[in-house]
Amino acid sequence: MKQFKRPDAQPDLNYIVDRPTAMRSTAPHPIMEAPHVKHDSGPVSRRNAIVIFGLIAFIVGAAIVAIANSGTSEQQASNSTGTSEPAAISTTTQLAGTVATAQPFLECATFADGALTPEDCIALASLINAAPRWIEPLEWGYSDDPCVWSGVVCEDGMLTKLILINRDLTSEIPPEIGNLPNLRELDLGVNQLTGEIPREIGNLTNLEVLDLSSNQLTGEIPPEIGNLTDLEVLVIDHSGTGLGGEIPSEVFDLTSLERLIIASIDLRGEIPPEIGNLTNLRTLALTDNSLSGEIPSEIGNLTNLDTLVLTDNSLSGEIPSEIGNLTNLVTLGLSYNEELHGVLPEELAAVQSLGISGTNIG
Repeated sequence: MKQFKRPDAQPDLNYIVDRPTAMRSTAPHPIMEAPHVKHDSGPVSRRNAIVIFGLIAFIVGAAIVAIANSGTSEQQASNSTGTSEPAAISTTTQLAGTVATAQPFLECATFADGALTPEDCIALASLINAAPRWIEPLEWGYSDDPCVWSGVVCEDGMLTKLILINRDLTSEIPPEIGNLPNLRELDLGVNQLTGEIPREIGNLTNLEVLDLSSNQLTGEIPPEIGNLTDLEVLVIDHSGTGLGGEIPSEVFDLTSLERLIIASIDLRGEIPPEIGNLTNLRTLALTDNSLSGEIPSEIGNLTNLDTLVLTDNSLSGEIPSEIGNLTNLVTLGLSYNEELHGVLPEELAAVQSLGISGTNIG
């Protein structure tokens, strides 16, 4: 794999009471060693000792029974408070070693009238129940109107944006994220999210912006991402060295894309000719991966590009002459592809930011 340059215990009562005699201490018990009392080794003293030990055993046994009954009573009390319908957003989670209970609402009906459509209300509730560790850092639940919660944007009762950048979110992205049918922007960048990108993200067919950058994701980019035909911005950058594989071919069907940034993960394989289908692209950045092979000539179809960055891969071969069609380029980065060679077309002489270090480009 490529190396990246990225920047107080409770006693066990059963053990104490039930352990074999040979394991018990031979030291006198404090209760039997009252000061200034003469101890008789005769039968009376032995009877007294038996009585005292019996009393101790009775007390310990009673304490164990009381503890057990208390736990049962609490469980019964908890069960007796349940309703026929489970709370929609009630959840308990353990954070940083302490238990925090987040119970902003019992059911969607307690939202402010008209705050969310029933469909989006149920979807948001399922997301919260699936990701309870998100509630505390987001401080969700302080109002009966979820549309004023941090990072939540609504339009006409529909949840259209979740902008949760740099909010110390942990755990995996729950598959319930795919239940938000009206979502147009999902930004989960700069968190500590782990696990795979859920396939259910492909259900968000109205999505225009998807940013999963700067997390700790693993697995591969799911092909279901190709369902997001309205997508204009896709950013999977510094999203975890355990994330990689080839670019799903379905990505090249997203012809509405204007920004495609898949960088600093373990992206492998070649850049396919189908890259030329994305004619609305203005930014294409596939830097700091493990891409190999030649730059396809079809890249010359991307005449709206102003930024093309393929730096720090294992690309090889000659620069295609068709790259000269990209007359709107402002930034061109090809550095650190040691087997890349050739001459840049004269049409690119006006490029303001050019990187060709670590190549054999003349």
